[in-house]
Amino acid sequence: MDHVIKIMASLLIGLSFYASAEIFQYKNDSGKRVYVDSLSQVPVQYLDQLQKRSVVELEISAEQQQIFAEENKLRVKNLTARNALSQLKKAQLLFKTDITINANQVIVPVLVSYAGKKQTLKLLLDTGASMTVLHRGAIERLQPSNAKVSYAQVAGGGLIKTWAVVLDTINFGPYQAKRKKVMLIEHLGNSAFDGLLGMDLLANREYQIDFSAQRIIWDKEQYSIVEEQINQLNLHLNQ
Repeated sequence: MDHVIKIMASLLIGLSFYASAEIFQYKNDSGKRVYVDSLSQVPVQYLDQLQKRSVVELEISAEQQQIFAEENKLRVKNLTARNALSQLKKAQLLFKTDITINANQVIVPVLVSYAGKKQTLKLLLDTGASMTVLHRGAIERLQPSNAKVSYAQVAGGGLIKTWAVVLDTINFGPYQAKRKKVMLIEHLGNSAFDGLLGMDLLANREYQIDFSAQRIIWDKEQYSIVEEQINQLNLHLNQ
């Protein structure tokens, strides 16, 4: 598109002055209408049916040519700005995550993948959990085959059976963890979430929770930079 606009601008700049022209019309033996721009191109036998009309072509001044060139430059600039605006808005969406708040519990959507299969889980944001823990039944359809059985001690001194599994990817907000080990546990009964989003994933991740809007803003500083760039482009396009 940019290439086409540049060609159009070059053609406009190269326009010279035009005078009026005459077009001649006649019908040949097959009944077809023929248009020519010179009397010498009309065969003698068709001179008696000749129709002529004047065509006045516009004369473009150097000043008008400059105006057209500037308008085309502005169109190209605006097109570039709109494309940049679209990309920035997509980037901004990565820094905003809609969450569910249930009795002060913050539940975050997390996309996990294993062996080409993907599944979105609802994980409770838990800064007290050192490791991310998933309910075994929640990822049953992923059928992880590399799970290793172990036992973990819980409050009160008891032991529970756990499984350690390495997932291909874990995505939340703008972040992605690859080849990440998580713990699986059996969970009986209903639950509002599918596990815990622990500090092994949250450490060194900046975020702010907007409880009223039920949203997390990840990396507020970077989010603000993108937002300012969006505002500047909108201002430019609305001028």
